[in-house]
Amino acid sequence: MTKGRLVWIGLGVFTFFLRWSLGNRPEWIEDYYSRGLFQLIRPAIDYTLGWFPFPWIYVCIVLLLSYAGLSIRRIWRTYPHWKTRLWHWAWFVTACMAGIVVLFMWMWGFNYGRITVERQLGLDLRQPVYKDIKQALEEETSDLIALRARIPGASQNALDLHLSKVELENHLRLLLTRVLEQHGYPVGGRMRVFTLYPKGIFLRFSSAGLYFPLTGQGQIDAGLHTLQWPHTMAHEMAHGYGIAEEGACNFGVMSPAANLPIPQLPIWAGCPYWRSLAIYFKIKEPDAYAIFRAGLPPGMIADLEAINKNLLAYPDIAPKIRDHTYDAYLKSQGLQDGMANYNKDILMIEAWKKKNQNAYQ
Repeated sequence: MTKGRLVWIGLGVFTFFLRWSLGNRPEWIEDYYSRGLFQLIRPAIDYTLGWFPFPWIYVCIVLLLSYAGLSIRRIWRTYPHWKTRLWHWAWFVTACMAGIVVLFMWMWGFNYGRITVERQLGLDLRQPVYKDIKQALEEETSDLIALRARIPGASQNALDLHLSKVELENHLRLLLTRVLEQHGYPVGGRMRVFTLYPKGIFLRFSSAGLYFPLTGQGQIDAGLHTLQWPHTMAHEMAHGYGIAEEGACNFGVMSPAANLPIPQLPIWAGCPYWRSLAIYFKIKEPDAYAIFRAGLPPGMIADLEAINKNLLAYPDIAPKIRDHTYDAYLKSQGLQDGMANYNKDILMIEAWKKKNQNAYQ
């Protein structure tokens, strides 16, 4: 057992220093991992675990907890003295942490160090001036109003999803892989996204979904409002295809190639971008925003209120601890802007619009 733990610790140290040494060589990670090894890992997962109709994160958690419990019990029975037990438990925890790091990095985590999406696409990211944000909000609002009016049977009530999760998953996978291919990204495999219970497991931490590298599958919170399903599922799919940056995943969902075969989805895919712009407006001019929001069509207001009401049913747990922890995690993976990376989609979309003036027409 000690030799096995040393092996995992050694692999963990090697993986850590390899990632550190490649920090300034994103081209190497892009060529040899993201477009190399990872393209073998992705289909290997999808055409084995992906055929099962349930998320393997449940199995993974049960196996990890069972292994930990049995190992702790074995140490307790084998070593009667408390100092010896403590020493072996410390070795065990260190080896487990090292093993998780190794699996995380080699199954997906090295994608954090690949060439950034904006560099791949030749986007010049610049902080837009406030008037451009307001103009983008006005344009996006007009587009969403027009899109919503095209939905068959749309009324002043909140919209709802009339597709099964599997149908939605298939539509989104087709869209996203098409978009990624157009941008020159490989899309091997058949990325899956599952609904995870209990409800609120992510929402209570101000999240909506998770890509779990140890199983290679995405999960969305079972308590999520159906209006938010498409964006969240597509976001986790983008992670699964090797896009690590949060803002870049949001940008991929908002790609101009998003010509979905069903009319309901464009408005739902667009709402997160609209909400980001609206929040920016609300912070800058709260009174003007209140007037703007009150002037929206009743149906759009109903959509927003339905989402907000659903989110209020899952109040945050320790939000400050969560923010600091996740911010530190993202920065440790090379995303120096931390949680602010989620809002990078505004910069990327505005840069894309400037580069391709007709892309959003």
